[in-house]
Amino acid sequence: GVIYLRNCKIGTRAKNLFELIAPYRTYLLKSNSEQCTLNWITAIGIQIEALKTNKPIKAGYITKLGKIRKNWKKRWFILDSYNLLYYRNQKDTKPAGSITLLGSSIEKLQEEDFKNLSNSSEDINNNNNNNNNIHNNVNRKSKRESSPLIRKRSITSVRLQKDHKKHCFKVITDNRTYFLYAQNKNDSTCWFNEILKVIMYNNTTNTIPEK
Repeated sequence: GVIYLRNCKIGTRAKNLFELIAPYRTYLLKSNSEQCTLNWITAIGIQIEALKTNKPIKAGYITKLGKIRKNWKKRWFILDSYNLLYYRNQKDTKPAGSITLLGSSIEKLQEEDFKNLSNSSEDINNNNNNNNNIHNNVNRKSKRESSPLIRKRSITSVRLQKDHKKHCFKVITDNRTYFLYAQNKNDSTCWFNEILKVIMYNNTTNTIPEK
């Protein structure tokens, strides 16, 4: 798992034990020795202080394509000097996920991307239908109720891709490609440029960019 240090506090409990207090949880951490504990507290404390002065570059709602179900969901995004964090809504204190921008790239979507997304959505729909057919041999009522919902989800996903293709862009990392679009063309262009600026700084100078 990942512990996000923004807005965290750190304190000691015992010689080899210290606590990291996040807005959503308190972590108890233990090291091998008292000196090692002090080293960890110092290093983490420096990072926490750095994050206090590292104000978010941009924040706002972006719609993101899901990894598994391939449906679009609006999430609250915060762009800082190293990551693109996203939350289920603006009030959440714990990120639902993060996109590491070091070593990443950003591109505007091409026509081929939408074809691949549509094909991927259809494959998922077919797989779900096959699984339902196996299950529905035992329960036919489930088949009548679930299949329309699955198909509707797939069609909605493809329609959204077409409606917002002018606003879409993708962030490519080592582990995954994220497909995103903002509320309108101007907002998407602003997000694209700010993310690109952070990526360029991280990938070339590896310094904190200034807005």
